[in-house]
Amino acid sequence: IMSYHGWSLMLLCLMAAINPLLATPQKKLFLGANWKCSLETTQEVDALVQELNSMWMSLSRKEQEVVELCVHPPYCFVDRVRSRLAKDIAVGSQNVFDCRGPNQGNTGAVTTRMLQEIGCESVLLGHSDRRNILGENDDLISAKIRVSLDAGLNVVLTIGELKWQRRWGLAVYTLRKQLRAVAKVVKPDEWHRIVVAYEPVWAVGEGAT
Repeated sequence: IMSYHGWSLMLLCLMAAINPLLATPQKKLFLGANWKCSLETTQEVDALVQELNSMWMSLSRKEQEVVELCVHPPYCFVDRVRSRLAKDIAVGSQNVFDCRGPNQGNTGAVTTRMLQEIGCESVLLGHSDRRNILGENDDLISAKIRVSLDAGLNVVLTIGELKWQRRWGLAVYTLRKQLRAVAKVVKPDEWHRIVVAYEPVWAVGEGAT
């Protein structure tokens, strides 16, 4: 999964990867994009959607069938993107809820039902921004995953270690810890609904971005 700024580059890489995928049709490439807050106007959103539609339509039907694309716009643009984007490209949310328990539907929160009503198919959870800047821990992320799966949403789970964790030989420990928390709440027959995206924080920024 990549940020909005890496989307065009990844589409070029996708084009180069199409032929090997066609040779092994049982395999499908998942390509997800986290738009973060890179786009802040409807004009920017509409322009990117138009670009994505053009690139997608340039692929043959056979080529489209071996690739699963999913974009994650900010909340306020999800409905707009879904209504304008090619139907074969999935749309997901960057987050759901903000806490656990009976009070999770607090003021300002977005629920799984709201997301489904506007066409969301998945939720991006565990991103380093939310782990390291907003303070989300493994328990909260796992609870969000459980709620999302129960509601019928798929999950794109991001895991990754910080620079100091890698330097001190704690990379594998950190990744296992993040995955172990999730494994406690995910049933064996549900893992096909989860995409695990490895995003080492040290490779995309010195801090938590």
